[in-house]
Amino acid sequence: MQQVLMCPVCQAALSKAEKRYVCEKGHSFDVSSKRYVNLLVGADGAVHGDNKEMILARHRFLYGNWYAPLLAKIKELCVSVFSASGVLLDSGCGEGYYTAGICAALQDAHKQAACIGIDISKDAVIEAGKTEFARSGMLSLAVASVYHMPILDESCDMVTSFFAPLCDESFKRVLKKGGHLLLAVPGKKHLWGLKEVLYDTPYENEVKDPALDGFTLVKRCTVEENVTFGKEAFSDLFAMTPYGYRTPKAGRDRLAAKESLETLISFELFLYTKD
Repeated sequence: MQQVLMCPVCQAALSKAEKRYVCEKGHSFDVSSKRYVNLLVGADGAVHGDNKEMILARHRFLYGNWYAPLLAKIKELCVSVFSASGVLLDSGCGEGYYTAGICAALQDAHKQAACIGIDISKDAVIEAGKTEFARSGMLSLAVASVYHMPILDESCDMVTSFFAPLCDESFKRVLKKGGHLLLAVPGKKHLWGLKEVLYDTPYENEVKDPALDGFTLVKRCTVEENVTFGKEAFSDLFAMTPYGYRTPKAGRDRLAAKESLETLISFELFLYTKD
């Protein structure tokens, strides 16, 4: 794989040795037995990003295929614009559900992709390291902040970001000219049925202005479906999101009393090229 990772200390290129990454100035970062490298410089040992309980809940929920329509559209869009070979970065990859789905789609389309996933949560990256693509070497993983991505300038052919912080300046920096950026955000009434249970006055999500400086929007897609969650599924959904710690007790009690939950799932996807 071409050099893509950047030393977080001196910003030089990192080269892969057998079980570590090193730069020309001698900074060295070990590859964990759990298939990731920690490039979060200055971490103080505290938990960063989603904790283990949230990650495991998300893993159970997503691999229950509740968001399969979204994954299908993501795979379709990635395959449609990714060239025969190149580098794809998943910024804020989490536990790797979407990352692994993209890897599978590109592999099935016979495209030679070197995929990289970064996330600030070590627990999330450890979970992503269990995927077959991390085990095979198609997917490389790093613990890192999406605000300070340890990725070389203009080294990526495509960047994806799903429900993660929007770092358009960083995306612009790491993408090659003409490279693609794919974003996914919740639609206005995503999980409206859940909000009706949790809150006395449900609120719509604010969908971002699609204009990004330095990018041209080439496609916008909406994915929506009405679903009915069983208790286990909506309990995991609740636990994996900020609802789990922001919801007042009355709303939590109303949700706990339900055996099933009907709701709309709604997503907006934005596909760009870098100018």
